[in-house]
Amino acid sequence: IRPADVSIKCMAANNLLSRRDRDCFPLFEEALELDPNHVEGLRGYGVALRVLDRDHASAQAAYRIALRLKPDDAATLVNMGVLAASSEQVDVGDAMDWFRKAIATDPKNVHAHLERGILYEESCMDIEAAEDYYLQAAKWGQRSALKGERQASADALSRAARLRWRYLNETRRARAMYESALTVCPNHPAATRQLAALLSELGSDDPSRCLYLNALRLTPGDADAWGELADLHVRA
Repeated sequence: IRPADVSIKCMAANNLLSRRDRDCFPLFEEALELDPNHVEGLRGYGVALRVLDRDHASAQAAYRIALRLKPDDAATLVNMGVLAASSEQVDVGDAMDWFRKAIATDPKNVHAHLERGILYEESCMDIEAAEDYYLQAAKWGQRSALKGERQASADALSRAARLRWRYLNETRRARAMYESALTVCPNHPAATRQLAALLSELGSDDPSRCLYLNALRLTPGDADAWGELADLHVRA
């Protein structure tokens, strides 16, 4: 067995998974048949089981095998935290423990900081702590050359901007954060649409309209964006 063959299958499977394509399953299974101890394959298979099948028990089993093989794999630790946070009965303490372990293993792990921020915002309602972790994620992601980490950085900046706008009414700071997100990831759907909404609220109709059109180019099925753009036309 050539390790490259397994890695290529896992890369192809992860690419399909990113599009929520169930054809990722046979590729993960073929890769793991060739090498049952392939950590990235086990991790990716676990994500597919959680996201596409909502099979949390099987996902956890795959993650635990990966961690038995590589206990300090920060990406798998993050996924264990996401699993705990996305269960029907959210286990906040367990999720926090996994994210702490991931950050202790890799203090610059963008996804660990982002997911910990989401947990603070959505489950703990601790806006200040959430923003701190979002900004940590943004800082490390902006310095990365990896597409996934830059995407996560833009996610974090968009979330931090929304907190500043919706909870603190700091529109200038929020606008700067959205613009930073779009500098990091120019085709980021959430940052594009939310900046459009913010500019609309501030009365900057023409820039807002352009951003809505770009947001709809990125996500044509976004019914809310279509509605907000229609409202903008009515107001004009």
